[in-house]
Amino acid sequence: MTKQWTVHAQVAAGVSRTQARYRWNLIAYLNTTTGSQPTSFASDHANAPSRRVKLRETPTSQAHRALETQRSFCEIVATLSGQFANLPAADAGQGVDEALRLIALSLPADRVALYLRTADATSFVEIACFGRAAGDFMRAGDPHALAAEEGIEGFGLTDYPWLAGQLGKSESVCWHSIDDLPDIANAERSFFRRRRLASLLFVPMISHGALVGFLKVDSNELSRPWSADSLALTRVMLDMVSGLLERKRSEQTFADTQARLQTTQRLEVVGRLASGIAHDFNNYLTAILGYGELLSLEMGEDGQGQDEIHEIRRAADRATALVEQILGFSRAKSHDPKLLDLNSVVALLAKIVSRIAGEQVEVVYQLGVEIRAVRVDPARFDQVILNLVANARDAMAPDGGLLTIATNEVQVDGTSEVSLDIGRASESLSIHAPAGLVSGSYVVLSVLDTGSGMSEDTRKRLFEPFYTTKRDGRGTGIGLSTVAGIVEGCGGLIVVESEIDKGSAFHLFLPIANADATLQEPEVSNREIALAQGETILLVEPECVVRGLFERVLTRWGYEVLAAEDGPGALKICATHRGPIHLVMADLAMPHLCGREIAEQVVHARPSLRVLFTSGYSEQALQAEGAWDTSLPVVEKPFAMHTLAAKVREALERA
Repeated sequence: MTKQWTVHAQVAAGVSRTQARYRWNLIAYLNTTTGSQPTSFASDHANAPSRRVKLRETPTSQAHRALETQRSFCEIVATLSGQFANLPAADAGQGVDEALRLIALSLPADRVALYLRTADATSFVEIACFGRAAGDFMRAGDPHALAAEEGIEGFGLTDYPWLAGQLGKSESVCWHSIDDLPDIANAERSFFRRRRLASLLFVPMISHGALVGFLKVDSNELSRPWSADSLALTRVMLDMVSGLLERKRSEQTFADTQARLQTTQRLEVVGRLASGIAHDFNNYLTAILGYGELLSLEMGEDGQGQDEIHEIRRAADRATALVEQILGFSRAKSHDPKLLDLNSVVALLAKIVSRIAGEQVEVVYQLGVEIRAVRVDPARFDQVILNLVANARDAMAPDGGLLTIATNEVQVDGTSEVSLDIGRASESLSIHAPAGLVSGSYVVLSVLDTGSGMSEDTRKRLFEPFYTTKRDGRGTGIGLSTVAGIVEGCGGLIVVESEIDKGSAFHLFLPIANADATLQEPEVSNREIALAQGETILLVEPECVVRGLFERVLTRWGYEVLAAEDGPGALKICATHRGPIHLVMADLAMPHLCGREIAEQVVHARPSLRVLFTSGYSEQALQAEGAWDTSLPVVEKPFAMHTLAAKVREALERA
């Protein structure tokens, strides 16, 4: 008996007119491709098999049936295309499911599955299927997210080289028996035999010239081979699925690009805001540090109140480091890397670490022996450690826990794990080096806590600017993104491991510096003040509190000071002062006339005059305004008064 595809009138009545017509077209297509005509449920059962007579088709009837097949084919494709065009990208999974269902009905087939290439391009995973057997189901959700999901069984196309070659050439592969396979397809023949299939079809999905997925169609029982029209319809519908997924990928890429652009714009705004705030803040810090130093000198080393003055200056130093961190985050501050012993850096921060961690947290150090030097920015790397400590403290709040800071020297070869001694157990901790890390020797700084841990989603977004899991008002979302920027600026990378309710571990891989480099010793400041030798200084400073400080200390050191608050005032003094002027000391960024313009005009009037600039802005901010030149003698605020004395003397003695 020739197989008949039927439609019940009540089914058509229960759906919209468009859906009913769509279903009828599908059934008409199925019947025309099988040599039958669509019938109603009643007429199908009224016709007895014994009374059916298969008539010889005339050329006219054959042509008519071909036209009907083509018409039904086009209407099915047009209808599905319209559905896909109006389908939101977020619902791409539903469109894929509908296409697979239609493919299974049109061939017909027992099971249709769509495979997409994994993110690492090592395999293909089944992201959607339609099957008639028990247990076959359609996967819900985002097809591309499913392709990246772990735990879904993959299809290793590399295990079937002949099949991979055909699909890579954008050729469909269909066979109905083992005899259809070439002699070289031994692996494919074994696969077909193991599955006990009557027919098997693979249709490639090509995007931008690369194989990104394929359709696998199984049939356990098939009375006759699939028709060329059915295979063509399958290929067209798979191309439509590919277009749908490509549209979803493009929209997701566009959304990601928009998000990155918004983040970049926010960073630019933060950078401009930070530069402006830093300029004013650095002026105030200069005054705090300067007057604190003056007060300390006047009271003498053994005078009462020296401890309080020391704490004031230390607080100002920490505020200076905070400004550096903000400028570093906003990319408005350049790095100043030096060769340092990381163990020494950690040891010097021990007291601050204990204070930040709090009484409820036990801090343990496991510092490696004979750790070689790394090249880092000392001021900014302090912030790396303190940020990680602060985050660990918050993760262990309110009950506290164990905080471990460890250093190890390891060799990375890109393939094997590295072992770290963190002092918590007799066995060392084994971790994978971060992907993309160049082979070589590294110092690994590890900060581990026994806190609440974090989810996988949180871990993936950990270093995004402005991302925070802390309550409103407690987190800014810039701490860990700053950490990542500093570490990457040193040529290193970070590995983060975490488990809910067990804790987190941050492992910072920092490349060991060149063996020929010289280790940076802790800077010992020469606090001996270089006194004046009868020179006169033209001081141009717009901030009155800073101008008063500079005037006071320079006078104290024996200089004659001519003070002005802006460019016009400085030029007036230069023109009216009868005596010599040996040095002009001007802020680079001022209203009316900037420091460089003032210097050019006064030097033109007095060629022997020397120049020294000060600035509360960062180097990058000044470069953006065209006010920076590497040849300029600049001392960046805030600075200690003995530093100012040295810079003034150096400028005066410059040839």
